[in-house]
Amino acid sequence: MQRFSFRPGDSFLHRTDPVSKFAWLMAIAFLGYVITDPVHQLALTLVIVACALWLARLSSRYFFAGFSIFLYFSLLLFTLQLLFAPAEGTQVYFHWGIFTISEASVRFAFNLGLRVITVGSSALVFLTTTEPARLLTSLMTTLRVPYRFAYAFYASLRYIPVFENEARNILNAHAVRGAGLDEGLFARFRLIRRLTVPLLVSGLRRAKGAAIAMEGRAFGAYPTKTISVDYPAFPAGVIFALLWWLAFVVYFFWVLRTTGFIRT
Repeated sequence: MQRFSFRPGDSFLHRTDPVSKFAWLMAIAFLGYVITDPVHQLALTLVIVACALWLARLSSRYFFAGFSIFLYFSLLLFTLQLLFAPAEGTQVYFHWGIFTISEASVRFAFNLGLRVITVGSSALVFLTTTEPARLLTSLMTTLRVPYRFAYAFYASLRYIPVFENEARNILNAHAVRGAGLDEGLFARFRLIRRLTVPLLVSGLRRAKGAAIAMEGRAFGAYPTKTISVDYPAFPAGVIFALLWWLAFVVYFFWVLRTTGFIRT
């Protein structure tokens, strides 16, 4: 099961144009950045999960399968922040050598870990509800991005599931040969090392093949590109993105009024 590929559907976020969804994604990133209260960060995370399950109509099994990857990374950052963040005059719960766990470090650790989950989950929703061809068309027609630059966004979405599938094939090949069966933190780092070289070589080979194909079709020789598919507009998606930006502005000024500064 590919976790980072487009899944066809007829949900609210599937009908929303890619530019509006990208604006929604950026609003979440900015909102998650200015939030310093772990409770508020948790509320934002739950809202993103609700958007994935109801507005995008993703199955809980599929969503949480991709969600788990960001959960592992957030736990790593949570541990580092918990052990090494300065106490800053707050109550110290544990201290041994260079390790200090305090009220401030707990708050910062929870906030940073939830921030990674929030941004990662929203990016997962964007990837699974955005058709790469529609993203290319939307960038050229709505934002007037030159098609040579818009193709870079298209290629990024197009090749993510390809590399994910290749990584799974490499892991299966290792499992057949008895490698990669051990568990633990260091085993995962060794697994990443075994994946790096084959995926890098495969990426270079695919990039060379794509460059030859583009040159053979005179890509970039003309200033404009013919658009053969016209996607219908969806005003509700634009309103949805604007409401999220309004929420960011309101929260931003509320933080400035209550604390006087923004601290992440």
